[in-house]
Amino acid sequence: MFGWEYPPHISGGLGTACFGLTTALTKKGVDILFVVPKLFGDEYVSGARLLSAEQVSNALARMDISQIESVLSDLCNRISYVEIDSLLVPY
Repeated sequence: MFGWEYPPHISGGLGTACFGLTTALTKKGVDILFVVPKLFGDEYVSGARLLSAEQVSNALARMDISQIESVLSDLCNRISYVEIDSLLVPY
């Protein structure tokens, strides 16, 4: 998961939202690796592993990509797309 802020270093709602998402997902047993541009060392870790962007290449070298491919393939096979007519034009 990538973001640009994580508590306590937040400038808006994204850091708070990311903290809530990582907390809820880890309670469900999801392994979260959260990447931010820079770590300060006093972030509130909620079961997620936090990395600064400069540490990503080392982390990727240690990952078993075959497991990720298997999970993604299974997820992609279960996704369905439904288009619904609406008067809403958000952009």
